Amino acid sequence: MSASEVVEIPGFHNFSEFSAQFHRQIQRVLEATQIVEGIFLGAWIDGLLGRSRVSKEEMNRHLDKIFNEVQNNGIAYLKLQEPGIDSHAWLISEMEKNADDTGYKCNIIDSNSPNLPWTLPLLYNQTHIEFPFIGDFGVPYLQRHSELQNIKHVISRYIDTTFTGVE
Repeated sequence: MSASEVVEIPGFHNFSEFSAQFHRQIQRVLEATQIVEGIFLGAWIDGLLGRSRVSKEEMNRHLDKIFNEVQNNGIAYLKLQEPGIDSHAWLISEMEKNADDTGYKCNIIDSNSPNLPWTLPLLYNQTHIEFPFIGDFGVPYLQRHSELQNIKHVISRYIDTTFTGVE
């Protein structure tokens, strides 16, 4: 969880397979970490920052920044500022521009529905993200950029060491 090194998990083909088998244990660790970060490290303040509605132009800029993050890092961590003081989080693992330039199509991983990879549209000229029958998710804000940069660095170091012998 510290993301300080690449770790092989024997007996599993990928992290998704491992996560499915140990979902309860992983969820407990994540919840405990959230409590420590939220209460003792003041991260709960991040959940209050940002508006749940913005201008259409500002939302368009948010979507373009998210697209650039996914293109550059392969994944984006979003905090969704919902109406009121609630917030939620998504990981976007893939994102492509719509052919008609109306926004993007995204693969979203939601910890509340881990077995449901969603493919959803994030469209231009909206003031917030809302889907019929799913809910109002508010405004997406990029978060944890430095953590993603660190993970890329660790993976790069692993590749260099493993395949070239350079440390």
